[in-house]
Amino acid sequence: MPFESKQTEQGSVLFLNDEVTVAEAAKLKDTLVKLMKEESRFTLDAGQATELDTSIIQLIFSAFKAAKEQGVEMSLRGHSRAFDSAMERTGLSMRLTP
Repeated sequence: MPFESKQTEQGSVLFLNDEVTVAEAAKLKDTLVKLMKEESRFTLDAGQATELDTSIIQLIFSAFKAAKEQGVEMSLRGHSRAFDSAMERTGLSMRLTP
């Protein structure tokens, strides 16, 4: 599965694994919406993604905005080369620390 949500000692973490493409966008959106409804905070970990479609980056940015509006703390932990590459392709490239 290209993404999975797990409970950890630090709270809920949504891991992006392998290839996360537009084909998974609807399911990923549903998962993000569910996390925002059920959790006061959660983490997105993109450290294991091997390919990310630019639509996924757009979805992630929308999720951050929606989380903020709903008072949910959403954070990013880990980012792969695929994540960085997708950010560059969208024109949203930024420096992130691992």
